[in-house]
Amino acid sequence: MPINTGLERYSLDRGLESISQNTRPEVPLPDASHLPPAEALNRPELDRVLHQPTLRDFLARELVPQIYDRQLLTPQRFESTLRQAAQTLRDMPSTGNTGGSSPAIAKAARALAEETNLRELLNMYRSTLFQG
Repeated sequence: MPINTGLERYSLDRGLESISQNTRPEVPLPDASHLPPAEALNRPELDRVLHQPTLRDFLARELVPQIYDRQLLTPQRFESTLRQAAQTLRDMPSTGNTGGSSPAIAKAARALAEETNLRELLNMYRSTLFQG
């Protein structure tokens, strides 16, 4: 009794006979730049079973900052929030109750300004690479 593999309808000595078209309407995917990042990354199941939590894992989990607005982590929103924070820190010494500016506030303002400058430089280099 011959084994029926169902391959008799395919002839290997001929090329394509037809192309079938999908008639269902295409559903567009949401814009990835407007989606907030996932709450937590999925760990592989085997790693979850074999890896026993340690004190280091506990401390790392407890020290993760709580972000209640996940939209803040999208690139556009993060950039605008970073600029607002830098502007607030720059304006703080002039509107503060104390006579002089705090060294910690001045240092934080410089750090945010440097971060903003580095991000602008990164964007410039990235656009140069895309242009060729």
